[in-house]
Amino acid sequence: MAKTVLLRIDDRLMHGQIGKSWLKEVGADIIVVVNDRTFMDENSQKLMEIVTPLNTKIYFLTVEKAIKELGDLEDDTEALVLVENPKDALSLIENGLDIDMVNVGNMSRKYYKKKVNETVYVDDDDIACFKELKDLGKTLDIRALSTDDSDNDDKIFN
Repeated sequence: MAKTVLLRIDDRLMHGQIGKSWLKEVGADIIVVVNDRTFMDENSQKLMEIVTPLNTKIYFLTVEKAIKELGDLEDDTEALVLVENPKDALSLIENGLDIDMVNVGNMSRKYYKKKVNETVYVDDDDIACFKELKDLGKTLDIRALSTDDSDNDDKIFN
């Protein structure tokens, strides 16, 4: 059974920083992209495969499939799981994903979102999901790069 070593919220999903920095930092063997839209988009999958390091498997699952199948992917491997938004992270955790911390890496700027830091912008729905994650005892690790210092999660709620 695959063990999740990092659950990261990043609306870019798989990109170069994941393959060069985060994968090594957390010691993951596989990458799992959990996103309904990407699951249906072969072109997006191919682009993400291009930036995936050699000898690293990448899987694409819908949220529903991830809830059912994430633990069955590969025996004795460690997984880095990527989701696009806090709602999907919350869904995975509420349905049994065993992880204590959620990395909040990149949530792009939109005119209707509040700035948390240079890479994270949130709206009321995001804040509500983050509150639920905190209520479930999860730590929010707000940083884009593995070498960055983690921002205080109070910035999300203030």
